[in-house]
Amino acid sequence: MPCYNGAKFLRETLDSVRAQTYQAVETIIVDDGSTDESAAIAESYGPPVRVIRQPNQGESVARNRGMQEAKGEWIAFLDADDSWLPSKLEEQVQGMTPQFDAVCTGNVTATPNANGQKDRTYTPRQEFFTRCRIMEHGAPCHISTLTVRRGLSVSFPTWTSDAEDLVYYLDLLQCTKVAIVERPLVVYRIHAGGQTSRPDMSDRRDATLRRWFELNRDKMPHDEVAALSAALQRREKWSLLSRGLARRREHKPVSALTCYTRALVGSLFTPSSLRIVHFGVRGVLGAAVESVGLRKHPV
Repeated sequence: MPCYNGAKFLRETLDSVRAQTYQAVETIIVDDGSTDESAAIAESYGPPVRVIRQPNQGESVARNRGMQEAKGEWIAFLDADDSWLPSKLEEQVQGMTPQFDAVCTGNVTATPNANGQKDRTYTPRQEFFTRCRIMEHGAPCHISTLTVRRGLSVSFPTWTSDAEDLVYYLDLLQCTKVAIVERPLVVYRIHAGGQTSRPDMSDRRDATLRRWFELNRDKMPHDEVAALSAALQRREKWSLLSRGLARRREHKPVSALTCYTRALVGSLFTPSSLRIVHFGVRGVLGAAVESVGLRKHPV
């Protein structure tokens, strides 16, 4: 468990580990230079909770340190603001076979809103676990649902502080298939302090995936390079369309029109799905109408 200033939710997270019907050999918290009471809270639990303190070096370094220190045969990842349902580890252990070196589960996404909290259930499917699917659509399962066999030659990237989990999945699928427990056994918490709440996170993820592709393209067969390149281009177009939608919601139709047009023009010259083209056309027309309306009725 990597932890940086996670005191707000850490007790709930650790309690969920302690409540497991299948007990872990140990719980390793790598405190990544926290300035709050995270380390003290974790240390108050005593064995089998083990706290490793280090200067702030980022989530990937913390996860890799935890994997290096682990003693068990399997390693389960958990973010400091997420929690496990009591049977999570037990059900994953039942899915561990020699054919798989990784097992994941579904999750419940807990999103606070004006009416309290909205929960949404997500269950991964086997077809999600391909490099092209991850490149275009993102993580096939949440990292807090994943358990991997210790000793795999895969680590989290230290050359980026964005989309580390996506890079990890891209590398993991070179080593093993992933078994799925089709039940939501993890609660993934979305909150204002979380990394995914950053407004520029989509662009930062795209940049990380582009760099991973450039670093690895010479190691892959030509057909995979072509497929991943097309998937990355589609991802970048979806990012433009999403940015255009955000600009329209901010009542900035001219900026939205630019985003939609860039995505649509790019789709005319490269392989793209019909959904991208349809979304782009609708966005261009809608933003153009709003832009004309603003010129006629200035605010």
